[in-house]
Amino acid sequence: MALSPVLVLGAGVIGLSSAIRLREKGHSVRLWAKRFSPYTTSDISAAIWYPYKAAPEDQVRRWGIESLAE
Repeated sequence: MALSPVLVLGAGVIGLSSAIRLREKGHSVRLWAKRFSPYTTSDISAAIWYPYKAAPEDQVRRWGIESLAE
């Protein structure tokens, strides 16, 4: 069964991460963005990363560690 082609909108952290994962799963991916690095929101706002006021705390900590490592 052929996988559907996918259009990802945005070239910030989420858009690029999503496009990579979809390609890894075998999808044909097209990326559309109004701006690319270094002109994305991610370039400006993602300088500091950590889970903030999220629950359940024990799971959020684990998810955060795994996500940051990835």
